[in-house]
Formats: sequence, C-alpha cells, structure tokens
Amino acid sequence: MIGIGRAKYYDWAKRFGSENNSNRQQPKQHWLTPEEKQSIIEFAKRYIAINQYYLSDGYRRITYNGIDANVFACSPASVYRV
Repeated sequence: MIGIGRAKYYDWAKRFGSENNSNRQQPKQHWLTPEEKQSIIEFAKRYIAINQYYLSDGYRRITYNGIDANVFACSPASVYRV
C-alpha cells in the first residue's frame, strides 16, 4: 500500500518512537576532552623541564604526578596516547 516491503515496514515499526541510532562514532564518557589533553601536555612540559633526570621514566611517572597534583585524572595509557 505504501510502496515498501513487509520486512522494511516491520523494522520501521519496531524502531518507531526509539532514539535515532546513527552509524557515526559517538563520543564516549571515558574519552578525554580537548581541555584535558591540553592540561596533560602542559603538565608534561613543566614536569620534564623541572625533572629532566626522570625523562627515562616517561608517561607513567607523569601520570601519577599529575594525579597527585590534581591536574588531571586519567590512565597511563591515555597519557601515553596524548
């Protein structure tokens, strides 16, 4: 009657009233915001400038010192990616 197949109609009817789902990548709650990324970069630059002899310890030490200083709160893997 409306020019679409039976299966398509019932798929549509099943979804009717629900939230629209797109195929686009949706932001997740655990993703870092641009402000958080910038605070990690700034803290790392300050930290490395002050503690040059800790340069070999890398991202884990930067992460734990950033958490202790209440600058950011994220995992070492996130700091490594930034």
